[in-house]
Amino acid sequence: MNLDPRSRSVSRRRALVGLGAACAALPARAQPAGAPPWPSGPITIHTAYLSGGTSHNLGSVTAAQMSIQLRTDVVLQSLPDKSPAALARLVAESAPDGRTALLVSNVFIRSAIVNADAGYDPLADFKPVGLIASTEFALVANARAPFHSLSRMIELARGRATPLRVASFGQDSTAHSAAEQLQQLARIPLEVTHYRGQSPAVAALLAGDQDLSFINMPELLPLVRQKRVVVLATAGRRRSPQLAHVPTFTELGYPITFSPWYGLVVPASTPDAVVLAFNRALREAVDSGYLQSILLALGAAPRAGTPADMRDTMAAEAADLRRILRKPAAAPRRP
Repeated sequence: MNLDPRSRSVSRRRALVGLGAACAALPARAQPAGAPPWPSGPITIHTAYLSGGTSHNLGSVTAAQMSIQLRTDVVLQSLPDKSPAALARLVAESAPDGRTALLVSNVFIRSAIVNADAGYDPLADFKPVGLIASTEFALVANARAPFHSLSRMIELARGRATPLRVASFGQDSTAHSAAEQLQQLARIPLEVTHYRGQSPAVAALLAGDQDLSFINMPELLPLVRQKRVVVLATAGRRRSPQLAHVPTFTELGYPITFSPWYGLVVPASTPDAVVLAFNRALREAVDSGYLQSILLALGAAPRAGTPADMRDTMAAEAADLRRILRKPAAAPRRP
């Protein structure tokens, strides 16, 4: 299920449509002296998520830009029939030639830590190639909801006979983790429903089947402009420059902070020289003026960096989650 086309911003459509035309004249990317013979053929980037969500959108434009630069096919392949964990295991066991990669986000780390049966270790079974971008995150309600602030939502949630309904875009996703934290910190009951990706979760919210959802900024901004949702709080460490009037959870007394990030990993046995060549191509794509303008139009912050930068980000994500899991529940408080 995809979002109503009205929810897609004009800037996003123009950016995506213009990508090929804007970059078609780029020269072939020369291999530095001594570089490994990479790529030796088409490159496939796997994702378990359908189009319409942040992960798929960012992966699509990045693959398109890399195709133009490398003069070879770089394809984002969506396999929604496989769970994210099953797809991770499949990629971990693929040929370590740099031609099979996995598009990952915070969820890649969280699923492995929370689920003992995930079947993969994100740091031991994979090598990071590099980050693509990061986004911001917010709690929103349908515009028809009887509350337009976090404090009013919490007040109503405490007085209801049935819990408010929250749309999550997957078991152990960032949205799921944020909803669980909100329940604990605010001492309110929430009924969390998991969808296969952000697009169907947001569609359920807009249809009135769900009361609340956590949404990434690229999908949120068009909905805000169209006044289809109300933003209750953002989950950054400081206010979002794109929604400067909206307070953070921390400002409101609920220390919920998430900064979703996206990047590529390959099987752990992939040679370092191949990983570095892949990283060089990815960084050139993310650093290009073409992709930078597209990412910013989508509401994402470009984050080109080294494999070590991404490994540090992954390790920090794991450490933060383990600390949260060890932390005792907060004492009851008033909104």
